[in-house]
Order: sequence, then C-alpha cells, then structure tokens
Amino acid sequence: MKKAAISLILLMFTSVSLFAQEKNDALLFQLLKNIFEQKHRYAYALRVYQYTATTLADNPYSYVLSSADSEKLAGEASLTLKDKGKYTAAIKNRNPARIKKLWIRHKKYIFQNFSNKDYDNLYLSYKVDGYLETKTSTEYSKKMAILNKECPKLPCPKLLSKAYSIGHAPNLLFWFRREKEKNHDVVFEILKEIQAHYKNQPAGKESK
Repeated sequence: MKKAAISLILLMFTSVSLFAQEKNDALLFQLLKNIFEQKHRYAYALRVYQYTATTLADNPYSYVLSSADSEKLAGEASLTLKDKGKYTAAIKNRNPARIKKLWIRHKKYIFQNFSNKDYDNLYLSYKVDGYLETKTSTEYSKKMAILNKECPKLPCPKLLSKAYSIGHAPNLLFWFRREKEKNHDVVFEILKEIQAHYKNQPAGKESK
C-alpha cells in the first residue's frame, strides 16, 4: 500500500469552467511536488496523499484518516488541519483527455525528480511492471468480468475480498478502478512510457 501510493500519484493526473480546471491543474502539480518531497519516506508520502487528496468516505482503509490520532500522524508528515482535503478537487476529474494533457505537461518534471536509482529503490519498477503484466495477461478479461459481476458500481463493499479471492488483488483493483473511470487506455500508455524511459536509462544515471 505504501509503495503503491507513490506510483499511483504518477498516474493520477487527473469543472465547471476553464478557470476552475486550470486552478485544479495547478493544485495537482502542487500535490505532486509535496509528495516528491517525501519520496524517500514511504509512510509520509502516503500520508500526504491520503490526508490532502482523499476523504474517509472515499478511502475507508486510510490509516491516517481513520485513526484517532489522525492529526498527530498528519503532523509527522509536516501537515496541519488546514491541509486536510486540500487537493481532493484536483484529482476528482480523471477524464482520460485531462490525464493525457497533464502527463504531457508534467512528465519532464517527474522524470527529472525520479532518477533510475529512485525508480528501483522506491519499488516503482516493481509496481509499473506488475500493472502492465496484469493488464496484458490472458486472464485479465476473465478476472475483470468476475469483478464487474460482483461489483457493477463503486463503491462496493465486496470488491476487496473478491479481488483477493481470484489473485493479484492490488493490480486487479488498480485496473478495475481505471476501467470504471474509463481512463484505462491512457493510463496503460503512460505506464508503458514510464517503463520504457527507465529501462533506457543506464543504471545509477539521473533522469533528464
């Protein structure tokens, strides 16, 4: 969960008016930078994301949000009460066109701030490879059909247990949510680009 949070934020470039959309885009970049500041501390990076960009209703498994010591846990990650939910609007719109636009806009920053060493040490290579392997597996469509039958709509209380019962739960859950958001195709292409970028970087070399 902690390791997935950092990789997931690379993928969450996710409005009523043009002004509102641009404001949310700027907030999203600020969230990205805040998480990158904690990138070498898994638990704190996760807390930044959960505390500032999700709610307990949307993320009932969040330790930092559900704990009686939530404010203390947030404070350990240099967060205050005013940061709570600050970026929820910024990631609400996960339209594929917006995701693609923001990926193109910010991927240079991401690659510059994640060296090959970071990519390996923070387990992003493991997560990205795993997501792609799951999406391209021969069992993917069958397993998605099982999850869709059990959970035609989100949120779904049975989703977690059902995913674990058929295997590869974290990766399946990731793609199940992307399919429900109808942005799975663009996320798949972004993941392939991330994978290719770091595979083409010599070991230990900083990304540019």
